[in-house]
Amino acid sequence: MILGTYFVGAIENLRGACVVTRFFHLAFVPIFPMGSYLQFTDVDGKTQRVSVPLHGRSVLIGYLRGVTAILVLMSLGGAVIGFTDPDDGLSLPAALVAVPASMIALLCVMSVGALSGRALQERTVYHATTGIGADPALFGDLRAAIYDTVMARVAATVRALPPTGYRPAHGDQAAQWARIACDPTVVNAQLVGDGLTVARLEWSVAKDAATMQQWTAVHHALWTRITDQFAGLLPPEKAVRSDPRVSVGFVGGIALTIAAIAFGAHPDFLATSEQRSTRRTQVAVRQGLAAPLSQRIEGAGRLTVAHFTSDFTAEASNGTIVLHRLLPDGGEEEIGLTTIADPFSTDLHTFATRVLDGEVRGLAGYTEGVRRDAVCNGQPAVESTGIVVERGERIAVRLCAFVRNGHGYSVYASVPANREAREAPLLQRVVNATEFAVEAPAAPRDVVPETPSPAGRTEPPTPPPAVAEPATPRRHHHRPRW
Repeated sequence: MILGTYFVGAIENLRGACVVTRFFHLAFVPIFPMGSYLQFTDVDGKTQRVSVPLHGRSVLIGYLRGVTAILVLMSLGGAVIGFTDPDDGLSLPAALVAVPASMIALLCVMSVGALSGRALQERTVYHATTGIGADPALFGDLRAAIYDTVMARVAATVRALPPTGYRPAHGDQAAQWARIACDPTVVNAQLVGDGLTVARLEWSVAKDAATMQQWTAVHHALWTRITDQFAGLLPPEKAVRSDPRVSVGFVGGIALTIAAIAFGAHPDFLATSEQRSTRRTQVAVRQGLAAPLSQRIEGAGRLTVAHFTSDFTAEASNGTIVLHRLLPDGGEEEIGLTTIADPFSTDLHTFATRVLDGEVRGLAGYTEGVRRDAVCNGQPAVESTGIVVERGERIAVRLCAFVRNGHGYSVYASVPANREAREAPLLQRVVNATEFAVEAPAAPRDVVPETPSPAGRTEPPTPPPAVAEPATPRRHHHRPRW
């Protein structure tokens, strides 16, 4: 489980300055806010953060963006999983709805909180006077230092002005900077811009409503002068982003995404790996046990009789029974049952080693994983398991060989590796239901006595004819040579 904190909910971004909120998160899902900060880049290019009162809009945007980003990732992940595995992830119709809808919602929520209109122009002036493109009321502990710097510049500018008319000289002018800066006859952009920032700083530290109202009036008068006399210094005013289509796009995108995931997701999509494995195995077992083994086919001499479900096709030739089944997603699985009526050895390990070695050599692209003693159809056997890679597809293969009633047997089963957990129970059921050595074993061959040759030499008995290995089944080139 991933726990921690991160900064999200950035709003009012201008030239590296913005308001963000620190959230405690669980797997990157925002849980609760821990505080808001003014974030900006200093002259050295380092990111600085100053604590400010908890910012409601930043908190709201943090939640909305976090949840929407998670929905986008869920939609994309579900679409990819569903494309590679039809039994998991999102169905194709659900993916076609969820992915674009979630992206539209994310784009809409990302546009909320951007500066526009008068706010953008005001912060441009603040950036020019303080170096930080944010509302001076949010400067927190930096306010005193910035106030002293800007106010010193205001005083120097006012003192440099010639005393004319009603304006007093020198020191008295600095004390009356607000009235001088609001005077339309004083054409000094630097003074007006600095005055706008000082007025905002004074408002942010005011202790009573009357003082706040006084500095609000000064700020408004200075802003009016800027827009009337120095508008060329301001950036173009962008349209205020209160377009109702943004809200409709966000709400509609979220609703469509949640609906698509809720109704188009496979039950395994949001499950843990253990839950997924358990559920799939249970489903596979139920499916395998529910279908009756209503079909049968006999091998040569009735030494092998296979019982299988009606969705398999079957053929028998050269001592081998091949059962083949197409899967819903286009894959396929096979079972091969081979009988060697007169094996070269009835010793299990001697017989199994030779048979399995031959089968492994005959499997193109086969990588053997494990060879071990096992049980096959209730008989002691030697088993080999591994993977065949064919045209980029991984196929799980299980081979086993055993001896029963004097006959040798080899069993082959293959299934796409990504469906092995679901399909293996049915394949195992078919193998376990197969009847081997139905007929009684053949009587032992009589011992052939040695016969003297015409020259008086004793000739060895004529060896019995070699038993040829069964021919390779015709269906797939990756099948072994039994």
